[in-house]
Parts: sequence; C-alpha cells; structure tokens
Amino acid sequence: MALDNPFSMFDVTDKVALITGASGAFGAVAAQCLSGAGCKLVLAAGNATAMAEVAATCTGPVHQINARPDSETACANMVAETVQTFGQLDILVVASGMNEVARSSLSPPPVVFWATRQAIHQGRRWTG
Repeated sequence: MALDNPFSMFDVTDKVALITGASGAFGAVAAQCLSGAGCKLVLAAGNATAMAEVAATCTGPVHQINARPDSETACANMVAETVQTFGQLDILVVASGMNEVARSSLSPPPVVFWATRQAIHQGRRWTG
C-alpha cells in the first residue's frame, strides 16, 4: 500500500460500523463522527427512543437494533444482523455499559458497586 496520502489509512467511507450503547453520550458522538465521515451505521441500544434521536442526527444509512450486548447470543445476533443488513462489519465501537457515578452523590460508592461494574465491562463476549 503506497502512502501518497497517509490519511487514507483512516478513510471510513462505505465501511460499516456497529455501535453498542448508541443512545448514550459516547455512542452518540461516535455515531455522528463516523456517519459524517461516510460510514454506514448499525446502532444498538436498549433505549429505542434515545437511539432514534441519535439516528436522526446522522447522515447516510443507519440501521437500528433495540438490544443490549448482555450475552454472547445478543452479541452474535447484533453481528449477524449487521452483516445481513450491510453485507459486512468493519468497525465495532463498544460504548455500552453502566455508569451510575454521575447519578450518585459525591460520597464514594461501596466496593460492590465497583466490582459489579468491572464484571459488567470486562465480562462482555466480543472477543470470545
């Protein structure tokens, strides 16, 4: 691959991205940035209303899946639906998870809070 234009390595035109947690702040920004750069999107989120609001801000093709990646089967179904819809999957953005810190008081949450979040975030089945 010649690097006449080194920025061509970052071209996502016509690539397909699956974004979990698409109804949250990080997922929404990822969706807007990738769609603005020419990516086809599959948005996945448990909050269908918020996800639809994010989809409305995107340009280009957007497919929505009302689901959370909370099991190996759910993850496999998202990948399968992405490939069925657009014929490929090039980019995976995992923006899903639980974040209740912003909703909690300024006092430190109990240890079980952090242990639960760590298990949730590290226990996803994307990588086998």
